[in-house]
Amino acid sequence: MRKTLLGLAMLIIIAGCKKEEPITAQDPTQFTEVEILGPVTLNNYPLKEGNAWTYAAKYHGMADSIRYFTYRCTAPTNSAGIDFYKMELTENSPYHKSPLRHDFTSYYFTANPQGLYASRTPSLDSPTTNTLDACILKYGMPLNAGWQTEKPFASQRIPVNYVRVTTAAGTFDCIKLKVEYSDYHTPYFYNTIQYLYFSDKGLVITTQISDEKNITNMVLTSTNF
Repeated sequence: MRKTLLGLAMLIIIAGCKKEEPITAQDPTQFTEVEILGPVTLNNYPLKEGNAWTYAAKYHGMADSIRYFTYRCTAPTNSAGIDFYKMELTENSPYHKSPLRHDFTSYYFTANPQGLYASRTPSLDSPTTNTLDACILKYGMPLNAGWQTEKPFASQRIPVNYVRVTTAAGTFDCIKLKVEYSDYHTPYFYNTIQYLYFSDKGLVITTQISDEKNITNMVLTSTNF
């Protein structure tokens, strides 16, 4: 009986000394990033009818506010033998716009073994007519060798690193692209820099740093393909 009471007392002491671990919800806009040797080889962008990407976004000045956005490829429009896709956007809070620098739903996208392109119309004709808006991503570019895009995506785009990132959607080997925009019309967007992380699943992360040192993250949480 004495041994039983002694054992019970020890269990009570141990239980009383056990440290309580705080329970915290994972922030889906956080990610880990490590540099890898590379190269990361991309040769096409997964544009296909029905393909969808869901992102979690945290806005600057709204530390506790997370929004979710899903971009979905529509049926292609074929022009001169090239398929162009538009992006449908759904979000859990309709009074907030996507944190991407431009509204991607306004553009047509096409991809080939050379890169990913955005256009106002389903055409890749003369950029002097402002039809070809941007080569968003060039495949096979060496690090630190950039290119200039046309308006309204007017920017200098430079692949700066090969990285392995982990998000709520998984782990991805990415090309990290630095984008310096030059088409600002308001002080708010002046000197904004984006870092875009592209993998074979498409755009994985957007980190946008404004002139005011505010950071907006948009991070992939899931795909349906």
